[in-house]
Amino acid sequence: MESKSRREFIISLGAVAASAAMPALAASEERELVVLTAYPDEVVARYESLFGKAYPQYRLKIIWRMPFDAVPYLEKQGGVDVYWSASPPAYYRLKAKGAWRRIGIDRSGLPGRIGNTLIDDPDGYFVATEVAAYGFLVNPAYLEKHELPVPKDWGDLADPRYFGHVVMPTPSLVGFAPVMVDIPLQYFGWERGWAMWSAIAANSGFVGTKGAFITDEVDSNKYGVGLTIDFFAASKIANGSSMKFIYPEHGGVNPGQVAIASGCRNPEGAKAFVSLLLSEKGQTILADPDIRKLPVRPSVYSGLAGNYYNPFAAAEKGGYAYDNDMGRPRLALLAAAFEQGFIRSRDERAMLWRELNQLGTGAKDEAFRLFTAPPVSDEEAADPALQHAFSARGENAQLEALAAQAERKWADQALVRLEKVRRLVKA
Repeated sequence: MESKSRREFIISLGAVAASAAMPALAASEERELVVLTAYPDEVVARYESLFGKAYPQYRLKIIWRMPFDAVPYLEKQGGVDVYWSASPPAYYRLKAKGAWRRIGIDRSGLPGRIGNTLIDDPDGYFVATEVAAYGFLVNPAYLEKHELPVPKDWGDLADPRYFGHVVMPTPSLVGFAPVMVDIPLQYFGWERGWAMWSAIAANSGFVGTKGAFITDEVDSNKYGVGLTIDFFAASKIANGSSMKFIYPEHGGVNPGQVAIASGCRNPEGAKAFVSLLLSEKGQTILADPDIRKLPVRPSVYSGLAGNYYNPFAAAEKGGYAYDNDMGRPRLALLAAAFEQGFIRSRDERAMLWRELNQLGTGAKDEAFRLFTAPPVSDEEAADPALQHAFSARGENAQLEALAAQAERKWADQALVRLEKVRRLVKA
């Protein structure tokens, strides 16, 4: 199957599976089910096949859209019955616009949360079908060559020894990255969390939406540690790569979810599709070496081969206390603050960080305090009006102006602090 055909528009493998399973079934008796997704072919094809065998009365039609394209498409409904993708902000945004109907299926055996992290909508408008966990992709040979320890938690990567050896996604450009920024802020507190990020950012190179991926940067020996989510690397590791994925002591997850459109024309078929994704068979597919996602049905883990990571077991030990309900409104704001504070002047910050760590302890106390100061105050980050300005800044000129004004303020504050640090370092 060519991915080009999916990206151009529609593939109907479900129809082929259905006709093979029930050759006597007339085409007029098949009911079409339209699923909009961003999942790649290797994921979708497995579920198309399973659905075609289990429910031959439905003709499955797949439409491929990235999340940023899917939101305006679904606001108009677009003839879609089911939306299935890994973009939590899109589900909440569309829920607020009345785009979903309640799922309405049996969800027994599905806790809907991992630790303190909600993965299902508490009102029942969408549910998680899988999760990806945040952590560190490491190249053991690279770390050994540079005499670096394997990091166990976020604070380890603030160590100056990792300078130039870490790569991470740019939070303002990469969809999963804002949650990653928020994880240490919640676990370690505002001041300490931002101090960690200040140091980690100074140690790191960055990738955006174009060019190399984190996995490529680490696998090619350009960097020893990459901050990412597990599924980007899981398939490579399962198929023989020497890279390792480290789940930190303080973790977080990014759920893939599914919803039924409010304008759904085939509600019974939609419920059947959602039920299949969440069934034992549907969840077990996630362990395929070419997919390697984390199931949301805890009972599945006991039957998975090898040392398959179980986030529910980790949560019982306190590893998933991250509150995504608290974090969600401020994610866009945090990404913007990170950009203004740490990335706009990243070359100079990296140089100063290196010089700062060569000074004696007493000489660098004030400079270190200034260098690691939060790029935004906790009061600003908690301001609902400012949170809304960033999360919906493209909706009108007033919101855009408010967000841009805040960004200019944060950028100016960062420059003032850097100038003070420069003077202290050179004194």
